Order: sequence, then structure tokens, then C-alpha cells
Amino acid sequence: MKTKTEKDNDSCLSSSVYDEGWLVYNPWEEFTRQRVPWSDSTCLGMGMDKKETNDKDKDKEKEKDKDKDKNKDQWWRMMDVNKDWSYCPTYPSHFVMPAQMTSKDVQEIKLFRANGRVPILAYYHFQTDASILRSSQPMTGVGLSMGLFSTLETRNKADERLLQLANVKYIVDARSKYYAFFNKAKGGGYENVDFYPGTHVF
Repeated sequence: MKTKTEKDNDSCLSSSVYDEGWLVYNPWEEFTRQRVPWSDSTCLGMGMDKKETNDKDKDKEKEKDKDKDKNKDQWWRMMDVNKDWSYCPTYPSHFVMPAQMTSKDVQEIKLFRANGRVPILAYYHFQTDASILRSSQPMTGVGLSMGLFSTLETRNKADERLLQLANVKYIVDARSKYYAFFNKAKGGGYENVDFYPGTHVF
């Protein structure tokens, strides 16, 4: 059995590790490392400047500059709508979305995705422009219409546009088909490929 002093030491250690943990992940550094092509206005007002590079890294930086020549439709931006974690407590303070998505779009999608977990960038492959996004289930299930249950699926144009801009081809649902279908009765569900042209749901 631990003494009071040992418990206090454990508490201090846990607090220290917890506080330093917020400094471990830097979204700007991580996605810049993946060579995400940023929009020109990505970091305005965020206080997140690129690090100065030494002579050893100059060749790498020259190669990264080629990414700026990509079509603007392929650009991404860092969103700070969650900087105080009020938008989505389970998401990082800053996350990445296609550059053409507006703050209004992001607010609309929040209402469409369970717990506000909107589709955000998790990985980017700079050679193919392929990307992996993460999100929660869309709230497409059974709703109410004039006081009666309606089987019409809910859709969200901003969400559909986001996946189109991110060039999403495959939507992988980690749940079983039974569980995903059952969630429709609670308002959840899964993406309807009719609303997301060119995608396949697994």
C-alpha cells in the first residue's frame, strides 16, 4: 500500500506527463512533413510559422516547393475552429481540410456527423495526392417528418462536397453491416453512394 508521499509523487508525475503531452503532436509540422500542399492563407492569424531550415535541409525544401505548383483544387488548409476544443472535444485543436471548405461549411457538417467528428485529414501521399480521412458516422437515418417517422435519408451538401474535394474513392466502415444498419434507427447510418458519386462503401 502506497504512502501519502508516494501518492503525491505519482500525482505530480502524471500531471507533468499530461501537460507535456500536448506538446508532442504539432499538426503543422506533421502535415508539412507529409508534404501537404497548403493554401496561401493556411496559417494567417494562427501564429504557426514554418521553421527556418539549415543548410543541410535546403535541398529538401527546394523539392517541397514543387508542391506549391499543384492545382488549387488539391490544396489543403489548417482549420482552427476547434482551438478551444468547443467544436469537438475529441479532435485536435487544429485539423486539416480541403482549402475550399469554409468555416460555414465546417459548422454545417458538424451537425451531420455524430459527435461533431467531421471528416479530417489523417494522411496524405504527396506523389499520388491520395489521402486518408477520418470521421464518425453520418446522421442519415430515420427522422421525423410532420410528426411521423420518415425513412427518407438525410444528406448534407457540404459533407458531400468535402469528400469530393478530398478525392475520396473508398469509404471504409469499421462496423459490422448489422450494427451500421441498426444505427439508422437511432438517427445514424452510413453514406449513400448516390450522394457521393464515384465512391464505394465497404
